[in-house]
Amino acid sequence: NNRILFLSPSVTQAIKIGERKDIPLILNPTEAWLKNYIFLPVNDNVSPSTQGGNHWSLLIYSKNDKMWYHFDSIQGSNNKHARNIVERLNIYLDFKDTPVMTETKCTQQNDSYNCGAFVMLYTQIMANRTINNIPLGMHAM
Repeated sequence: NNRILFLSPSVTQAIKIGERKDIPLILNPTEAWLKNYIFLPVNDNVSPSTQGGNHWSLLIYSKNDKMWYHFDSIQGSNNKHARNIVERLNIYLDFKDTPVMTETKCTQQNDSYNCGAFVMLYTQIMANRTINNIPLGMHAM
């Protein structure tokens, strides 16, 4: 679907901790500004020299809603990382009315290791919602 852009964890990480001047080099080939939805897996790693992280969440931009939705299976755990990405992408996308980020209500994990599975599940559910024109802000599960 050409209305949806799925960014990889490595691209999301480059946006989050890389040089701001490099964001256009990373995203211009994707034509992100044309997409109705942008999906980004977010992790809590802040080191440019190591991969991965301890916790993952999902960040989605909706052009129709002019809103960023953050789905975190440990509510608030990745908030600052998601907000950093939102701030950087709002500048890159040159939004006149800066979209805000909302912590979207979603099922919470009851362990310390299934965050990646939750991100994949939320991605599937929310991608299906975008295809079927169902609002993203509704409870994820």
